[in-house]
Amino acid sequence: MVRAIVEAAGKYQCNHHLIDHRETTFAFSLMDFYERPTINEKIGVLHQFKTAMVFSQLTEDTKFMENVFRNRGYNLLHFTDIDEAKAWLKQD
Repeated sequence: MVRAIVEAAGKYQCNHHLIDHRETTFAFSLMDFYERPTINEKIGVLHQFKTAMVFSQLTEDTKFMENVFRNRGYNLLHFTDIDEAKAWLKQD
C-alpha cells in the first residue's frame, strides 16, 4: 500500500495524503511500529509529505506509531474524524 501511495504522489505531484484505516487491524509489534519509518523511507516516503491517518479509534499503538513518525521528522497526525483529517490537510 505504501509503495502505491508513493507512486501516486509522484505521478500526481501530491504531497498531502489521507489514509483511511478505519477498517484496518494492525498486527504490528512495538518494534515493527518503531522500524516502520525507516522502511517507509526506503520505499520513498518523503518528509515533505503531510499525512492524515484516520482510525476507528486511537489506541496506544496508534499513538505510539504517530509519535515515532513525528519524532523522525514526518508530518503525520492520526484522527478518528475524517472531516477533521481533511481540514488539517487543507491547512498551510
